[in-house]
Amino acid sequence: MLTLANIIEWEQLTGKKLQEYDGSSIDDMAALGYVQYEDRRKWTLAEYKDALLLAKETKELESVARRAALEFRYIAQFNVRRVEADDEKNDNSITDICGQLITNGIDGNFLLSRGLEDLGWLTRAACQHEQKTWESSRFWAYLQLSPYLDKNKVHNAKEFLPFAWEAPLESEIITDMEKKMAAALFKTKV
Repeated sequence: MLTLANIIEWEQLTGKKLQEYDGSSIDDMAALGYVQYEDRRKWTLAEYKDALLLAKETKELESVARRAALEFRYIAQFNVRRVEADDEKNDNSITDICGQLITNGIDGNFLLSRGLEDLGWLTRAACQHEQKTWESSRFWAYLQLSPYLDKNKVHNAKEFLPFAWEAPLESEIITDMEKKMAAALFKTKV
């Protein structure tokens, strides 16, 4: 099983993000095989790669490639594509994501022993927890400052301090042109 600890080691050895993994690259495949090799502490990556290339007659390199392809195919079935409100491309490395999760309170031993397929739900859960924490802090700040706020300008905590995830999607914002078209269709005033 390819664990998150293995992926972090692979990213550190190759200097690449997992999204940049090239299944046709001998260096990438050798590094992926190396981080999964039980006795890797006895050998360097270069020695492991040389041994793989020498053992080409026994098809060891093909075996590493086949295992990697099977592992990535297994992981792919857990990847549910979610459309984010801001359509930001996630360019974080697995190393960075795991570091953030650990510093946010997830047990490192638990996290690093998990597979890549678990990273999605763990990240979503941590994000939801962080949002709820921020919203609670905002509520208490609003409550403490409410005697000093103008009630005509600020009606609730969301108006007091809006967060980025609460902003309406562009598709939800009605433009002036759309209002005029609706008024023309229904023969009303804007």
